[in-house]
Amino acid sequence: MAYANYPVLSFIKKSLKYISSTDNNMIDIGAGDAPYKILFKEYVKEYTTFDYPDSNKNFEKRDEINLEGSLSDENLKLPKKYDIALCTEVLEHVPNLELAFGNLNKILEKGGLLLLTTPFLYPSHMQPYNYFHCTKYGLFELANRYNFEIIYYESRGTIFSTLFLICYSFLYQIFGIISLPLKLISPKLYKLVIKFYELVFNIVTLPIQLILYIIDKFELIFRNNLPLKLKNKYDDVIYGKYSNGTMLVLRKKNDI
Repeated sequence: MAYANYPVLSFIKKSLKYISSTDNNMIDIGAGDAPYKILFKEYVKEYTTFDYPDSNKNFEKRDEINLEGSLSDENLKLPKKYDIALCTEVLEHVPNLELAFGNLNKILEKGGLLLLTTPFLYPSHMQPYNYFHCTKYGLFELANRYNFEIIYYESRGTIFSTLFLICYSFLYQIFGIISLPLKLISPKLYKLVIKFYELVFNIVTLPIQLILYIIDKFELIFRNNLPLKLKNKYDDVIYGKYSNGTMLVLRKKNDI
């Protein structure tokens, strides 16, 4: 769904201003088909992709993955340290967040940047490998515990977009259940029907997605123009409680 992907894309574009040089070594953790690689073309000399061995069966560009492993592996060893790490919509699929943050610290150079996004009020997905949906406070605590400085953070989506995503997921699951007999008869035809449903649903709901985009855009402008104390209070009382995710730019201070 176009709207669900937009906030992450927008966040990454905004995060580029925190990259101070153009000769960085970068690692994309949980890269999948590396959809954001092109955005960093001017900022990195080497772009390495890292993913769990079995997680890419549904991705078309399997050859994009350079390294395989798990963020929750206590013996994780990579060939080098990196200046930038991108980790989008991955932490919810990692069974041990303490090990994950420890490894994120370990693979970054001192002063290295971590661009991180993860869902909060968001439908469970990729079951049974959906373990945690962290509040921003949980992420702040983990960042502090593992020697990361919070450079920037942003709650993702308003209550309206959160409700829309939940309804979208519910309708998708209902359609999947109705179509289940077709999956048993012809899995290939089932996949085509599901893709057709997604296309039709996206077209039908496009006006809603555009309205949500405009609401989120103006709300973000309003929030960012508030004084810092009011901004934090507004985020705590109104915005953050109903967001569908958190997005952060972190800088590694020291090794743990």
